[in-house]
Amino acid sequence: MQEFDCSDNYLRKIIYPDNPTTITKLDISNNDLITFDLSVFSEMKNLRELYIDNTDQDKIVQEQAISNNLGSQSLVEQLQREKAELETKLLLKEQELSDLKKVILQQLIQTKEQDKEQLIKKISQG
Repeated sequence: MQEFDCSDNYLRKIIYPDNPTTITKLDISNNDLITFDLSVFSEMKNLRELYIDNTDQDKIVQEQAISNNLGSQSLVEQLQREKAELETKLLLKEQELSDLKKVILQQLIQTKEQDKEQLIKKISQG
């Protein structure tokens, strides 16, 4: 399976296939989703397109009212929070990689200095 399209179906919950790694396009737009478990996205390694918008104005107003009454986060808010968390994790990983590169570079420089000192010692002895 490459495309998973269940848009415009008034769904309150979506049951994904057993192997979501094959999904490249996911369209869950224009449904009645109030909350959403974002953990399923961690399994969608090949996902390239994601459609979660809602173009039906009546549904948007209804979803906002339900969300406000339940005190729960909307799907968009959940996704925005998850995106921010992922961006933060990515920045931290990039910093770790940068730090690791610096350590490796320092070790290489130190090794080169030691090699240089040994070469000078050999030349001065010979």
